[in-house]
Amino acid sequence: SFVLPKEYTIENAPKPNDARIQLRHIPPKTVAVHVFSGTAEETEVHKKAGWLIDQVKGAGYTLHSNPEDLPYKRGWELARYNPPFTLPLFRTNEIHVHLEDGAGSGENN
Repeated sequence: SFVLPKEYTIENAPKPNDARIQLRHIPPKTVAVHVFSGTAEETEVHKKAGWLIDQVKGAGYTLHSNPEDLPYKRGWELARYNPPFTLPLFRTNEIHVHLEDGAGSGENN
């Protein structure tokens, strides 16, 4: 997926040339994020997601109550920001763990 700059809306965004590409609005969400460089191998990504979930819970935040409502049905997602030819050292990746909106420990909000 791609994220368009905030000045674009569904109405004024460039129309895709490929019928497989669809534009859709994704409402705002609350997430905890872990940023890392390198490759995003599946087993390592799952470990990082598990670590972030443990950190989030330990800090008193509440995970989204129904992962079935979320993308990928697992409560977290992977964001990759670079083309595949970027050297691993210079790649930026993120794990996003979905939280309940407005939920969490008062100390960390």
